Amino acid sequence: MTPHREALKIFRSFSLAARLDLLPLSHSFCRRHSHIPYLRRNTLRDILVQNKATSTPRNQFIDFLKGFLIILVVYGHIIQYLGYTSASQWIDSGFWTNPVFKLIYMFHMPLFMAISGYLAAESICRKSTAEIIVRRFQQLIVPVICWTVLYDVFFLVPDGVRNGSIHLTAGSIISRISRDAWFNFWFLWAVFGATCVVAILRLFGQDRIIGFCAAFLLFLTLPEWGAFPMFKYTLPFFLIGYVVAGWKPSYAAIATPRNVLLLCLASIGCYFIWSSYTYIYTSGMHLSLHNLKTSSFRYAANITVSLFVLLACYRVFLHWKSRILEAFGRKSLDIYILSTFLIAACSSFRNPLADSAWFLYVLAPICALAICLLCMFIGGTIERNRVFGILLFGRVGQAEMRSSPQALEGGVRWKKETATADRPGSDDGPNIPLV
Repeated sequence: MTPHREALKIFRSFSLAARLDLLPLSHSFCRRHSHIPYLRRNTLRDILVQNKATSTPRNQFIDFLKGFLIILVVYGHIIQYLGYTSASQWIDSGFWTNPVFKLIYMFHMPLFMAISGYLAAESICRKSTAEIIVRRFQQLIVPVICWTVLYDVFFLVPDGVRNGSIHLTAGSIISRISRDAWFNFWFLWAVFGATCVVAILRLFGQDRIIGFCAAFLLFLTLPEWGAFPMFKYTLPFFLIGYVVAGWKPSYAAIATPRNVLLLCLASIGCYFIWSSYTYIYTSGMHLSLHNLKTSSFRYAANITVSLFVLLACYRVFLHWKSRILEAFGRKSLDIYILSTFLIAACSSFRNPLADSAWFLYVLAPICALAICLLCMFIGGTIERNRVFGILLFGRVGQAEMRSSPQALEGGVRWKKETATADRPGSDDGPNIPLV
């Protein structure tokens, strides 16, 4: 066997290299194209060894974007639960008309969900349906259950017993824990459910736009109960992210000043049309003629503003890279879970600065940054214990899943004969965007 044929045999033996879509290369080709990172070595054997030995870097822009969004998530929760004295009245609360709250809630959930689908695309394509469902359950649902049990047992249940609002029985405790786990972390349930939907559709070869549309219409016909409307609302954005991962978009070609300006003007128009009834929390996803118009506009506004924020953040990222935002993005799960309980605990106390512009627009964003830093530190400390890292933050496998550009460079394979390379570095932990 000639050295070239032997090199090609080695090349094809690595499913990872097959997913990179590299053509069979000769030694002279490698030397002529040494400026390409994958072709800096003189032989294919060196290329394969290098790809296998070195861990893939994270996608810094994804971390940057997630870090920016998680700050807005915490800021929005502070406005909602601590910014107004009428927060407990829900529909009549003043946070619905808060200009910052309205802007944040026009895009942060849809964009986070789309990033979730984008990052999940590769792992769904290279893992079996059962494996991906079990892994996502470990990464998302187990931490939800563990944190809810800890918080309810040590804080809410004893307080309810003292106030007489909860009778200490096994049934009441289980009911309280299940309700809190479902409502407080509905986004994690939505990510898990959307992942299961795509994985099952892929199992039957229907992970295409037609199959996704059929699945979404099917879920629309189901009755609304609990937080299920939130799943129906966010599912299309997860599917969009999954499809976009297969298209391999070029941000540089899309994020032109002209496109950003047009999306900015369209987003401003959507912002002024958006009303208190447009929120998914107030209008739901029930099928009626009036709500159909509301839902259609909501989806159009969500997509428009999300695209504007995505492209604007990309242009900012090209000129300014923030290590703290990237750190927040890498620890978005920790920040989301811990900040939820921290803000819920603070909401039990009266805020003397509630309803004041000083708190809403000056102190609240500062508090959001401080909470993110605190949660990142607490989460990092807890994760040093392997058992706690698995149970409380879903750190199964390696420490974190890497959202690498190489992982998505090959795109999504839509055919059943897709190679299922078990490449380290892209699904070794819950790098799931959260809201």
